[in-house]
Amino acid sequence: MPDDHDGAAVADLLRLQILGAVESALRRWPEVMAVIAASADREAATVAVGSLLEVDRIQAAAVLDLQWGALTADRRRQLSAGSAG
Repeated sequence: MPDDHDGAAVADLLRLQILGAVESALRRWPEVMAVIAASADREAATVAVGSLLEVDRIQAAAVLDLQWGALTADRRRQLSAGSAG
């Protein structure tokens, strides 16, 4: 039976993977926006973003959940610092 430490480690890994996908999406925002805009619906956008960034569905959904305020230089620095830690 996994203990709390194992659960925390899994949560930390998932968080780092999501931050990595978000950071990649922010670096490639014109491409990401193009595939989102070309998608018929959220499901198609999730698949397209996942394929573009080579990430799983959870990471692609996190990218779709981004707010445009995340594109500011300050926020990108904060996200980069979070994914490095």
